[in-house]
Amino acid sequence: MEFEFLVDKKSYKINIEFKKNLCVAELNNKKYKVDFDFISPNVLSLIIEEKSYIAYVAEDKDRIYVSINGEEFIIEKKKEESLYSETREESPAQVDNFVTAPMPGKVIKINVSEGDRIKKNQVLAIVEAMKMENELRSPVDGKVKKILVKINELVDAFQPIIELAKE
Repeated sequence: MEFEFLVDKKSYKINIEFKKNLCVAELNNKKYKVDFDFISPNVLSLIIEEKSYIAYVAEDKDRIYVSINGEEFIIEKKKEESLYSETREESPAQVDNFVTAPMPGKVIKINVSEGDRIKKNQVLAIVEAMKMENELRSPVDGKVKKILVKINELVDAFQPIIELAKE
């Protein structure tokens, strides 16, 4: 999946391929193997190029605040690629045509079937994490193309849950 972010007002494009708690991130034509694990909902353990880091993360609308080894970064999502709506009612975990899990958890409910027509902000699924229920909402009007998980399945952070087709 390709993302474009602003960090300290400088634009970066990054391509990330997720595989459970491992991802390969390509930035400026260089690939990085990143092993990650959530210690808590806002704290990640990262191993990048065999170096260990702890990342503290907080989100607020179109900004992500990250602190790693005492360095602080403010990442701004491009408006057209914003993962949050202005009303903050959409799921924070939607990328491209996939609705993804916001953090590791268990799928406890799927409210749609493949082929269903959906409306923006409609609750598509619920993932339970840290004894909290996270509603995964549709970011657009469209159609459910494919459901990629089953009820009671354990999912990793950013794992695709439902594929959508925009209309």
